[in-house]
Amino acid sequence: CNTATAHALPQLQEQYRIPIMGVIEPGVDAALSCPNTERVGIIATRGTIRSHAYQHALAQRKTGLIIHGQATPLLVPLIEENWIDHQATREVLKTYLDPMVGKGIDTLMLACTHYPLLIPILKEVLPADIRLVDSATTCAEHLKKELARLDMLQSEEHEGALELHLTDLSEEFESLARQFLKKSPGRIRRAVLGA
Repeated sequence: CNTATAHALPQLQEQYRIPIMGVIEPGVDAALSCPNTERVGIIATRGTIRSHAYQHALAQRKTGLIIHGQATPLLVPLIEENWIDHQATREVLKTYLDPMVGKGIDTLMLACTHYPLLIPILKEVLPADIRLVDSATTCAEHLKKELARLDMLQSEEHEGALELHLTDLSEEFESLARQFLKKSPGRIRRAVLGA
């Protein structure tokens, strides 16, 4: 979660002895590895945008970048209601993105782990020359490299098990999880906080 990374990663890394990786650094690295990255747009939750975590990380790595952050609070509810391929979602995206497109962004960072589900729609509503950087995928790729480096990566012939624990278990979740994972989400349980 980008918002959790922005607000809690350093404290968690200090508190626990296990490696804890956030999603921001891999996403920033991926955006800056693209050739000619000069004008970066960021779409995220209000909490992530207000933290300025992406803006600071980008500016620390490359001077002279022009960065446009846009809170996109309507996107997560649209995704969670499975309104992904819906005209309302297209209109909301255009409303959020048109100002950044008008400012000439060359790269758009998807700074919410929900947003990869919107990539097909984003490709419809954005000019073709704007690169999309998906922080969720770049984080997964970074984790795989790190596990390989530590010789902790499971071999291809042994498939692991996925068990999901959610505080808000909705009827729509399994369908969304199937879309996101491109396979059955496995066991899903309701998590009770404080229990």
